[in-house]
Amino acid sequence: MRQPDTEILPYLEATKTLYKDMIQVFKKANSDHIEFASLAFQVKSLNKSKEALFGAGNTESLYNYCLVAVDPWRGHVCVVSKLMIPFW
Repeated sequence: MRQPDTEILPYLEATKTLYKDMIQVFKKANSDHIEFASLAFQVKSLNKSKEALFGAGNTESLYNYCLVAVDPWRGHVCVVSKLMIPFW
């Protein structure tokens, strides 16, 4: 259900926290350019046969996703996934 909210700050803080958990950036010493240390991937299938990631019948929704961010420096992997479950 959708409910109107008058406060956006909690959503901005949640977005900022998620971004900081997923992405590692650094600034090179000899320049002011910001570079990404993390590698981000969108996972659509677990094997070459294109088998559905979220099971049969759930592949048609554009709202299903699985994002994986890998930080090789810290040895950190962050997975964010969402399965669309229709309720009517």
